[in-house]
Amino acid sequence: MTGTVLTPLCTLLAAALAGCIAWADAPVLYVSTQGNDGWSGTLADPAAGGQDGPFATLERARDELRAMRARGQSSAGATVYVRGGEYFLEQTFTLDARDSGVEGAPVRYVAAEGETPILIGGASLTGFVRSQGEVMSLDLASIGRKGLKFGQLFYNGKRQHLARYPNYDPDNPYAGGFLYAADRVGEGSKTQFRFEPGTFKHWERPTDGQVWIFPGVNYWNNIVGIKSVDHEAGVITLAGETSYAVNKGDRYFVQGLKEELDAPGEWYLDAERSILYFWPPGDLSKRVSAPVLSTIVSIAKTPDQADWVQDIELRGFTFEGCDGTAVTMTNARRCSITASTIRNAGGGGVTLSATKECLVAGNDIYEVGSSGVAIHSGNRNPTAPDNNVVDNNYIHHIGCFSKTSSAVSVSGVRNWVRHNLIHDTPRIAISYNGNDHVIEYNHLRHMNLETQDSGATYCLGRDWTNRGHVVRYNYIHDTLGYGRHGGTQWHSPFFTFGIYLDDWSSGQHVYGNIVARSFLAGIDVHSGRDNLIENNIIYDCAQEQMRYQEWPTSHRMLPDMLQKVLDWPFSHLYPALARHRDAVADSTQSYNTFQRNIISYGRPGSRLYAVSGLDWDTTTHDNNVLWHWSGKPDSSLDRMRDHGLDLNSVVADPLFVDPENGDFTLRPESPALKMGFEQIPQDKIGPYESHLRATWPIVEAPGAREHPHQPVRVERKVPRYPVARVKEPIQVDGKLEPGEWLGLDPAKAMLLQEDPSGDTGKRPVSRAWLVHDGTSLYVGLLNEVNPQAPLSLGSRWGGDDGAEVCIEVLRDEKPGLTFVLQGFASGLFQSTDHAGIPTAEAERLGRATQFAAQVGEGWWSGEWCVSLDALGIRPGTKQTIRFNIGVRKTGGPTPWITWVGTGAQNWLVAHAGEIFLE
Repeated sequence: MTGTVLTPLCTLLAAALAGCIAWADAPVLYVSTQGNDGWSGTLADPAAGGQDGPFATLERARDELRAMRARGQSSAGATVYVRGGEYFLEQTFTLDARDSGVEGAPVRYVAAEGETPILIGGASLTGFVRSQGEVMSLDLASIGRKGLKFGQLFYNGKRQHLARYPNYDPDNPYAGGFLYAADRVGEGSKTQFRFEPGTFKHWERPTDGQVWIFPGVNYWNNIVGIKSVDHEAGVITLAGETSYAVNKGDRYFVQGLKEELDAPGEWYLDAERSILYFWPPGDLSKRVSAPVLSTIVSIAKTPDQADWVQDIELRGFTFEGCDGTAVTMTNARRCSITASTIRNAGGGGVTLSATKECLVAGNDIYEVGSSGVAIHSGNRNPTAPDNNVVDNNYIHHIGCFSKTSSAVSVSGVRNWVRHNLIHDTPRIAISYNGNDHVIEYNHLRHMNLETQDSGATYCLGRDWTNRGHVVRYNYIHDTLGYGRHGGTQWHSPFFTFGIYLDDWSSGQHVYGNIVARSFLAGIDVHSGRDNLIENNIIYDCAQEQMRYQEWPTSHRMLPDMLQKVLDWPFSHLYPALARHRDAVADSTQSYNTFQRNIISYGRPGSRLYAVSGLDWDTTTHDNNVLWHWSGKPDSSLDRMRDHGLDLNSVVADPLFVDPENGDFTLRPESPALKMGFEQIPQDKIGPYESHLRATWPIVEAPGAREHPHQPVRVERKVPRYPVARVKEPIQVDGKLEPGEWLGLDPAKAMLLQEDPSGDTGKRPVSRAWLVHDGTSLYVGLLNEVNPQAPLSLGSRWGGDDGAEVCIEVLRDEKPGLTFVLQGFASGLFQSTDHAGIPTAEAERLGRATQFAAQVGEGWWSGEWCVSLDALGIRPGTKQTIRFNIGVRKTGGPTPWITWVGTGAQNWLVAHAGEIFLE
């Protein structure tokens, strides 16, 4: 396997090293800020007489190489040395098939030895005059830039802030400087939301402005223009739609309004009059610039060219100051960008589209608007791999404008992402889909700083033919995440995984990884199949260590996936796909293997496994070393063993050398070594010294590690529900009778309408009524479902139609046990320890609970009867009783509905509501 791994990288590195080879007919040209495009370009410096010397522009050097080929003076490679200094480009430097080298003899544009050429996709702005107070102004027409429009401004190489309200908070960069939506509009609008009247000034030109908002589920942000502002009603109307409906408590700010230019580093462009206003953070002797280009360098064949662009190398540059992606390659083969710094781009750092065997190596990429490196490929043919390589890069502080961005995103077939150091990303470090990618030897830390429900490495499957990936020898830690429960306190860390195999991601080999301190599981399999997870270390994750969660067989996507398996002409290359033809009759989460792994954990409330909908008969789970720091794992291990899994796994200290300081080497006497665990080569993980590195040693930029999040509290009114007292006990038969349940009066019901994120869009209604008789607490649920979708009847939480009642009784205002009572449309019931309580306590309450259910056309109902004494509730006394109830609807469109959205866990009742007994 090792030989297979190294071959594509060695081939590309050999091509990158080709500059050390001299070719008899390989021309050498020079470009310099002291040059002249009328000279020959064959001298590194201007001649003494000023009659010859280097070229002044890259375009002139490119055109000279084309002319030399036309004259027959060159047929192979060439080298253009670019001297240090700042080059302000007025047009994108383009290379096409006419500029190609040949394999082993590339055309090279490289920095002169010991020098750094800086290619700037923008214009230097000078001539500011005092406008008002500290604010300066510049008439762009006075410098020949009338009509120039741009979305960024740079001062001394640093991006400045478009005038905004509230102002940017440098002491709390991720959580500070936001407003919070006062409420939604209607059922959940994507174009309107409410604000507290008096929040904003009466802007002269509100349509100049934009709203920067994280709507709904807090997966990413949108930047949308303002259409109108109704100050009296307190409603902002947007010029376009947000990705999700805007909910109460969603965070946002406004920008691009002249009246909000009130702090150093802010700017505003009056596009109609071509006047720039700027409050400089220092004196104007420093360079001020704005983009004039979208892309700095483009390597792409033209529409009329049949051949690939190939064998072109860029090395040793700094690329900065454009409004789009800095460097793009399209329909290119064996092209490379190495040892360069890419920063201050409004879009991505490097984008490869439909490329083969291209190399992005040794670069420092930061402060870019979207992804650091993105590989876009429509290729789905596993017999014709792409073999692009992203190697030895240092990528950090990306996604400045697009918070859905990954540091590296990969599609296509067989691309390699290896030896990169990635940190401080708004969302994912490495995302991938397609087939057969290799993600290895990467050091990934402190990511998901601004979003939730994410991971360090992330595969969004949604297609069983998306498989064959290898994720190995990565060191992943502190995945963080940022989000909230029910619109109240924002949290970090929050709702993130380490290795996230999402939505049917299947057929992956996850091997030799170290995953430490993820908030949720170190590894999550979300309804995937055929995944082989072995020889990994999972350490100190907050909620659980390994998670399986299932989509039901009734899910609307399943028929489409099955059809893709049948239609895809390469299914035969993956034998496991054959058994998916009968998947409807089978579990959607099957044939997974978890073996020879080490798990070490021990935080209060943390669990070993979280399992829903696992196909026990086809799952292999064994020969693992499982260690709880108290010496006794939680009951989730017993559950696995009850199903015949983990029978040969051992409970023992794995004996790491120094895990708190990141050394997960196993001591020689480790029980894991005796069970065949192979030491993970930590010394090979992350970047390495190379002449293709932009900097060495790498000096890591400060970020969330050095300055942790300061989450904020958004005040909310805790919902409280009065539990009426009834005279007679309720008969628990699953049928809700009006005489028993407050007349089934909707006004007296607890309305279940929020999804886990707190969104309350239009969906089938669920209502609950709570009463007590002084002895028992009764919960009645009437749950509307999609009449076109059959119920999934069983007792798999997450896989079947069911509901869970979550209760915590505070004792002397101190947290107590959180009980989770799950009842299913099938009539089955279970009291669980999902909230981290002792199994014996869950079983005790289960014995003190009755449950029944009934099913009708388009609905099912359930009734719970719970002993007040068993809960610790004393009628007539003042007690805080935290409560939530959530419903699993397998027929969609929204699979999870709760009284109060608390993320993925209904049992986080501290962020839900309260009930009180009348």
